[in-house]
Amino acid sequence: MPFEELTILYFQIAAGVMMGWDYFTPKSWREHMNGVLSEYFSGVQGRVDEDLSGH
Repeated sequence: MPFEELTILYFQIAAGVMMGWDYFTPKSWREHMNGVLSEYFSGVQGRVDEDLSGH
């Protein structure tokens, strides 16, 4: 399914906003958010692994 040009534009805008947020966010905030997200996604990964192993 090919993307519409407008959809690609939306993705580019979102990427620009995220890159700007990363650039202008203080390092301490980024480190904190990385920790929070890492903890969350390791929990998600653990649940997926548990479901796949059947235990």
